[in-house]
Amino acid sequence: MRRGQKSPIFLVKTMITQEQVEQIIHEKIDGSEIFLVAVVMNPGNNIHVHLDTAKGILIDECVEVSRYIVSKMDKEVEDYNLEVSSPGLDASFRVKQQYEKNLGKQVEIIKVDGAKIKGILVTYLDDKIEVEAMVKPTSPDKSKKLVPQVLTIELEEIKTIKSVISFK
Repeated sequence: MRRGQKSPIFLVKTMITQEQVEQIIHEKIDGSEIFLVAVVMNPGNNIHVHLDTAKGILIDECVEVSRYIVSKMDKEVEDYNLEVSSPGLDASFRVKQQYEKNLGKQVEIIKVDGAKIKGILVTYLDDKIEVEAMVKPTSPDKSKKLVPQVLTIELEEIKTIKSVISFK
């Protein structure tokens, strides 16, 4: 390189991490009714943020959080695509607040062993839930009539759990 000639500028691309995105989101939502369900990072820096509230997230709230994230992340340093939305009606619960939001509502559980249970989510504890479901009685009278029973299910036994959508 000749004297007086400027050296070329190289832009160093940095990887956006899930932790960085989560930190930015928490800066915005902590102290509000909004809670973070998940940040999903896909190849090509496609970032999907799922938010919710106890009453359901509004589009305007998603837009506000999206704008905040964009204001904190420089596309000149690292290019990305960002989508901020609710987790969706058919998404499995991931965080404590989703369980709490659905207390008293009908849920469908698929256990790790493949068993399927539909019932009312009665209780959420840190490591288990209780669901009131209609089950065959274990009594010796061999009745085929289903009876309500509260089942305790460890969270580690659950493959998926989601709300049952009813249009009645």
